[in-house]
Amino acid sequence: MSSKDLEKILLEKEIIETDSEGKITILDEKRAKQELILYRKEHSGFINRWLILGYEKVHSWNPPKLVDEIIQSAIGGMLTQEDQELFALAGGVKEPWKLTRNNCYLNIGLNSWTYFAYGFGIGKLGGLFLAVGGSPGVKSGITLMGVYVTANVIRLGLTHWTHKPYVSPGIEGILFSTPTYVRKLKNMNYKKQDYNNIKPT
Repeated sequence: MSSKDLEKILLEKEIIETDSEGKITILDEKRAKQELILYRKEHSGFINRWLILGYEKVHSWNPPKLVDEIIQSAIGGMLTQEDQELFALAGGVKEPWKLTRNNCYLNIGLNSWTYFAYGFGIGKLGGLFLAVGGSPGVKSGITLMGVYVTANVIRLGLTHWTHKPYVSPGIEGILFSTPTYVRKLKNMNYKKQDYNNIKPT
């Protein structure tokens, strides 16, 4: 399999279709899942690969719909674009971009307070060593929370506009998706080496 992204592969094989707005619809779920397995082995980093495998197992147990949607939003929606498409296929979600949309709502409504806590702790720690007026913990907490919320609002707008998934801008997105990006870079290097090895006749 080539290193093209999953969407192009599925389009070429007529497993999915896109409308004029770029909205993706899965036409053949069985074939899509077969391609998912092949693509995942070649392109996903080890963390996201195991997250997708784990979700496939959980989804096969037919959990309550609310539980399934929470897992899709909290875990699936924070991954890279390709890994979100894989996650959506594993769960039978025909519009992968909705994982990003729901993850943004979750991040803005709940996870943003985690970033306030991070900032508050950093500010308090800094206040122990630096002469800072006011409440450095509160200031840094609000600042970090504001940056996180703003990034997710932009991401939410993008996913609604393009109907494509986007990786979470937080620490969790970086942590879980870094191995996937490393693997993609390796695949790009291998492709470049193969191209350079081609000699003109």
